[in-house]
Amino acid sequence: MTESSKSTNRSSEVSKPLIATTMFLAGLLSLGLTLYGCVLVLGLPVPPPTWTDGLLEVSLLGGFPAFLLTFWSLRTGAVALWIYFLANWCAWCLCSVPPRFFFPIDVYSFLVLTPAVLVSISLLLRGPTEGSQINI
Repeated sequence: MTESSKSTNRSSEVSKPLIATTMFLAGLLSLGLTLYGCVLVLGLPVPPPTWTDGLLEVSLLGGFPAFLLTFWSLRTGAVALWIYFLANWCAWCLCSVPPRFFFPIDVYSFLVLTPAVLVSISLLLRGPTEGSQINI
């Protein structure tokens, strides 16, 4: 066994607990945001009267389903979480009165951004040779 394969094997062993931790935190935060969205959606009319209200409902409830895509493919889940962050930001901009664009990082948007960053970090830690499936 060569030195480079030993160091690659060692770094893979070190990064597995870190990958598991980042994925756990991303899933827990996504689940918490979706449950928070479930409580908020209870006060909205069904069906939504306008398309912006429908977009707001999807943005409140879409975090955990986007995270669940990581069990199918880690890359797909990371892309879905970034799209979810951008859609959430657009929904809040369109639903503000009057509609306006604002800086995308406030407390709630930071909580929405965090799972996307954590899943992206775990994707980078896995490396390109190990594929996109989660096998921890």
